[in-house]
Amino acid sequence: MRMVVHKPVGRAEAREQTREQVLAAAEELFIANGFHATTVAQIAAKAGRTQGAIYGNFAGKEALCLDVIRRRYMATFGEVAVSLAAAVTFDDKMAAFTAWWEELADQEDLTILVGEYMLAARRDPAQLDALADYFELVKTTIRAIVSAHFEGEGAAGAVVEDAMIAVLALGTGLALGRAGGLVSAADTSHVFTETIRLWRSRIGAAALT
Repeated sequence: MRMVVHKPVGRAEAREQTREQVLAAAEELFIANGFHATTVAQIAAKAGRTQGAIYGNFAGKEALCLDVIRRRYMATFGEVAVSLAAAVTFDDKMAAFTAWWEELADQEDLTILVGEYMLAARRDPAQLDALADYFELVKTTIRAIVSAHFEGEGAAGAVVEDAMIAVLALGTGLALGRAGGLVSAADTSHVFTETIRLWRSRIGAAALT
């Protein structure tokens, strides 16, 4: 009988495995219970790790929560970028963008988690800096998507920048409004997509001036 020899796991690989296990456990608990109700001890138990292992990989619960949020949203931005790249006409792109938006807005527990984290981060200078860095990453990603979406229209950079900020701010506000019961799912989708159409017209007009 042939023996199977397992290659020893290196320190870097072991550390990455620990991070992934902790992130997976934290994501499940944060989404299910919220930021404030979830403790580091609960995350450690869920991940099968010690609290020391968590603090050895993350600065604290706030930093861990931000990593969970970053991972979730970066994955969704990647998905919509792929969908838009596969779309041919503007209507196809709008259909893909609308489907993505509706799926993202459906994740109300994630929206609430973001709101809870942002409120907690306001009292922590280090987390405020980390949050600002994350928002820059989000804006860079959205900017790239908006630019690709209007590719070939000769849009001025300033107008595209305005469109990026408008889409990001509106999307955030509508998602929070929906999660809080202020607006319906149908209204959030309609307002979001119609606003994109308006900005497309404005970008097109700016390109002609």
